Amino acid sequence: MLELITLLQAAFRRWWLFVLLGALGVGVAYVSSVTTPTLYKSTVTLQLNPAANSALLPYGSSSEDANPVAGMAASYAEVIRSRSFSEIVVRELNLPFSADAIAASLDVGLIPKTNILRLTVSWDDPDSAQQLAQKITEIFLARNVQRQGGAASTQTRIEEMERTARSYPARIDALRQQRDRLDQTVARGDLSRLPELNNLDGRLAGLETSYANLLVEISRVRSSMDTASILDRATPAAATSGLPLLRAIPFGLASGLALAAAVTFLLERLDDRVRRPQDVAAVCGNHPIGVIRRIRGRRARQARESSHILTILDYHASLAEQFRLLRANIQSASPAGRCRSLVITSSSHREGKSFIAVNLAVAWAQSGERVLLVDADLRQPSVHHMFGVSNQGGFTHALSSLNGTQHAEDSVTEPEWHGEVRQAGGVSAATTAQRPALGITSSGVDNLSLLVSGPLPANPTAVLKPTIAPRLLEQLGDDWDVVLFDTAPILPVADTRLMVAGVDAVVVVARSGQTTNAALGECLQALGQLGPPVLGVVLNDFEPGLLGRSR
Repeated sequence: MLELITLLQAAFRRWWLFVLLGALGVGVAYVSSVTTPTLYKSTVTLQLNPAANSALLPYGSSSEDANPVAGMAASYAEVIRSRSFSEIVVRELNLPFSADAIAASLDVGLIPKTNILRLTVSWDDPDSAQQLAQKITEIFLARNVQRQGGAASTQTRIEEMERTARSYPARIDALRQQRDRLDQTVARGDLSRLPELNNLDGRLAGLETSYANLLVEISRVRSSMDTASILDRATPAAATSGLPLLRAIPFGLASGLALAAAVTFLLERLDDRVRRPQDVAAVCGNHPIGVIRRIRGRRARQARESSHILTILDYHASLAEQFRLLRANIQSASPAGRCRSLVITSSSHREGKSFIAVNLAVAWAQSGERVLLVDADLRQPSVHHMFGVSNQGGFTHALSSLNGTQHAEDSVTEPEWHGEVRQAGGVSAATTAQRPALGITSSGVDNLSLLVSGPLPANPTAVLKPTIAPRLLEQLGDDWDVVLFDTAPILPVADTRLMVAGVDAVVVVARSGQTTNAALGECLQALGQLGPPVLGVVLNDFEPGLLGRSR
């Protein structure tokens, strides 16, 4: 059941594929239906005579229960559709077509439970279809007769008997009229005509018997020569098409949707991306420490307009509650029951680690604890954009101070703060402790301070050292309860690996539908070799889909 739900969710995610291939199937079906040449069919009806043995079509069975009509029909069908017979037709009719074209146009079938056989010719011209059907049938029957031998003398005998038989009905009618008149005379009392009436009745009976015997003989002789006879000549050709449009379109749509389902199934099997909490559990052995759902509609627009700080935007929003739940899970998972320093990272770019770090910091500050958010991503910093503050001074100044080097910007006293971020409910922002020497500035949120990245160094790995985090935490002293580091991704660069030593824990962010299982596994393996415990994985941008929450 879970597998079926997964496939249905995959189909819902790839709805565009079903629309595209469904429309493509309808289009192909429409084009095929309207461009397929119109064919015309003409049919000749034959009556089979299973009493005769054809030299051309030897058929029959030793079994008394065998159906000779069915056997004859099967033999006819094979011979008529054969290439050798088609070559005979092309040669005798002097046709400008190949034997294969003639064979492909023929169809022969027996009407069930009868001795009626139908030969149908399909052609692109109605007159040609009708003429071919009649001519092909006549050629076949003529060839069949010729193969029996003695055809000429037998045909002459039949013609003589038929001429004789045609004279019988007139003679019989004349005798019947004479008998009726004599019968009336005798009925009026003239018994002298009775012998004449009896004589006339005898002559009439003899003539009728002779006529019946002649008809039987004609049928017998004809049966000994013909295995079939034409019952109905070729019918006028009727137009047909390969596939009617009203049937082609549903068929094309069904084919397109079936292909889309097959492609979706294949892509789902080949897809190595993390999508569900179960996928995270399969990689790291534990369910995510937090799941942040995808934002849509009004919340998405507000988040873009408010620099993605959802917990400030709507304190009671369900998404804000997800970050408060994440904070609680991190505190519960911390080895000592309390996490004072935490690194937020990911396997690669564009997985939402800064989004998670910022909102987690706000959620932590809203709980009443003093929080410092450090933008330690010296490749693509974004914290100052989210809070609308200046990026002067900051973490790079702190690195220069800790490394004992002079920085060109050290003369800057206190970083300037631009913009204002309001808490939900209209609570004014308060400025927390300031450390101008390090470039710490206010975020505009109670209990939350920022250490922005500052000017980016040309080579971040040259200024980052394994002792940076412990020394920075020592210098910060007891001014903050929690310090969060938003760092660079693990896999593309070595920055985070050089500064995770000394922090209490690490949280990894994976983006649903983007992070691959391999990348997440490699990220966790790399962090496992560096020392600080990995508390878990945050599944970001998760979308349960149309079918509801994943179980």
